[in-house]
Amino acid sequence: MEDDRQTIHTPAGSTIEPIGEGGYQICDRDHHCLRVDNLWEAQQLVQWAEVHHIALDSSKVRFF
Repeated sequence: MEDDRQTIHTPAGSTIEPIGEGGYQICDRDHHCLRVDNLWEAQQLVQWAEVHHIALDSSKVRFF
């Protein structure tokens, strides 16, 4: 786990955490997680999942 100061916490309980080499791990409040290639993708997926109340490990998560 990276330094917690680098982890983004959303009001809905999701997190975006850098994992090195430009990648990010995103997790929802229920600890369903995905790894993505860049910060833009991480932000978009977290926002979409929170708005639609979809778990990040769901097959309904849209990839950009």
